[in-house]
Amino acid sequence: MMPTVKKFFLLIFIVGALIIALPSLAATVKKPAPKIPAYAAKQLIASPPVNQLDQKEVYSYTIGFKNTGTAVWLSDDNKKPITIKTTERVRWEHWFASASWLDKTAATALATETVKPGEVGFFTLILEAPLKANSFTNRFALFAGSNKITGTDFTLPITVTKKIAAKAKQKIAPTIARAAVTDLKTNPYLKATRLIQSDQSLSLTLGESKAFTIGFKNSGERNWRDDAPSRVVLALDPASISEITLNDEKWLSNTEAATLQDKLAKPGEIGYFTFTVKPLGAGSFQPQFRLQIYPNFVYVFYASTQ
Repeated sequence: MMPTVKKFFLLIFIVGALIIALPSLAATVKKPAPKIPAYAAKQLIASPPVNQLDQKEVYSYTIGFKNTGTAVWLSDDNKKPITIKTTERVRWEHWFASASWLDKTAATALATETVKPGEVGFFTLILEAPLKANSFTNRFALFAGSNKITGTDFTLPITVTKKIAAKAKQKIAPTIARAAVTDLKTNPYLKATRLIQSDQSLSLTLGESKAFTIGFKNSGERNWRDDAPSRVVLALDPASISEITLNDEKWLSNTEAATLQDKLAKPGEIGYFTFTVKPLGAGSFQPQFRLQIYPNFVYVFYASTQ
């Protein structure tokens, strides 16, 4: 009888051990990671919005979304083109539709051919104010084909005045810039791509000043910094504007307009430069600026002031 009793208690002990162990075993089971959607995006950057426009005035707005999904965005994808569309119901035509819109709801398409996961895609909307004085809340979002990408909604509230815009404001001034990246002969690891700027052109009265911001993507393989050893500066070529000066007391020197705003811009990130333009002479100018990392040039672009 005794051996049988021992076996019985041993069995109870084993079962009890299992009952105690199972909860701790269950606690180690992790929930499956959420599935990343093919098309997902997050807004990262946008040009300063305008609050007021005259009737028929044309306005350019640039916005950038990071591709946080798994699919590559393609500008010429027939099935799922990446576009920005209005999310409002449009019967005939959107109030702010311009001649550049793709159709009555699609305002613009991807600016580059491809945007891989992790990269930033840029879109430029051209809006034309209607012949109607009123306050409008313009609603847009990023779309993959006919499907809205979750979390990409944005609004552009604009008040249209009672007056007609001047002829010069009824069109977008052409951007005077080099589209291609300037490769350095001395250092092939230094490259930059101009992505966004606060104004297409500047119209100032004599002695008036205005802040101008421009953003470059560090498309090379070297860090940019606001100080040594890889200090990046936006510099003016004085020969491009003859005897006229544009700088004010906020410039770093007579030719150095600004240094990198942040401490660091790693490869793939965007570096911003802000400076004040103050022409000390009348006329129409097309000054040439150079983004440079000492002692080499990185990129050359032009900004016009009128």
